[in-house]
Amino acid sequence: LLSQNMIVGGSVEGSGETGLFHGLKFFLSRECRYSWLEFAVLSFGGTVGWDGESSPYARDNTSITHLIHDRPSAPQTLKAACEYVQPQWIVDSINAACLLPVERYVPGATLPPHLSPFVDDEKEGYIPEYRQEMSQLKSAAEAVAVDDVPGGAGAAEEPADDMEEDDEEEEEEQEEEEE
Repeated sequence: LLSQNMIVGGSVEGSGETGLFHGLKFFLSRECRYSWLEFAVLSFGGTVGWDGESSPYARDNTSITHLIHDRPSAPQTLKAACEYVQPQWIVDSINAACLLPVERYVPGATLPPHLSPFVDDEKEGYIPEYRQEMSQLKSAAEAVAVDDVPGGAGAAEEPADDMEEDDEEEEEEQEEEEE
């Protein structure tokens, strides 16, 4: 499940698709005010369903990845295949530009402090503890993402001499083709 990983927003490698929530399927519980949540999720590439006839999918859809639940306790019946989070997880993930771990956002949990993306904490002279924690998580996720990308930091670098030889060979091949 996604709670074990932190995914950095941006484009999905090789797919041409973008968005922090790309590939995620959300279901909003009936107590959620879904207009702003729907807007936020759709704006970042996710899909949204809710209770009602106009919903694109029902609550029992097995491909739902996140159930947004805005009550102090977890629902009576839980689906094992999806994450249960409070709406603040969506906002905080957007503000952090990465999918945050869900453990601090489960129904009934005391939520972490909301951190405004419009405040320059360093300029204000105080960096909240949760901001520091989020920054460390994001840095770790970005480092893992770079290591997983071909040619990223974890990839073996080709010596410069070999690269120059490859360029020269390509130029010679192109010249031969032109003749």
